[in-house]
Amino acid sequence: MSRSVDFAQLYPVVGLICATFERLRVTYLICGSVATYFHGHRARQTHDVDILADIKPGHVSRLSAAFSEQFLNADAQTMNEALDLARVWREGSQTVNLPSINLAYRPVQTLHADIFLPIGAAPGLEWRWEREQFKNRVRERGLDNRQIWIASVEDTLIAKMRWYARGHGVSDQ
Repeated sequence: MSRSVDFAQLYPVVGLICATFERLRVTYLICGSVATYFHGHRARQTHDVDILADIKPGHVSRLSAAFSEQFLNADAQTMNEALDLARVWREGSQTVNLPSINLAYRPVQTLHADIFLPIGAAPGLEWRWEREQFKNRVRERGLDNRQIWIASVEDTLIAKMRWYARGHGVSDQ
């Protein structure tokens, strides 16, 4: 795992991604440790920002173009492979990894983003959980005063417990 950094060091990654999603009208929410920071757990350090984003095939070329100047691994092929993997999950198969797009920040490559894609098939439980998270998200002001979408406190806690369970009760935090 990369060395942990404080929130101020990671925020340029958060700000760039959120601004891009806002501009391209991609539904998203910041989750994980960065969300806990917004909810008051200021001492927490992390090495990445976790995002749940409802990326559609029509977003890929514009996202790739927007991200490629600032991030490594922002090519359309990588994004399309993640979308294909998400479709496999929705169709009932599971793979070792959850469908995600990992973007390394070009100026400081130890900083990165994990953009997770929705995997639930309507009207299943996972699909309802993902939709509830998008419905419950809250607007918070970032370090640059930009408004960004953050997972609610309750959804952040539930997600942390779900990740812990998926990891068979093992966590380095």
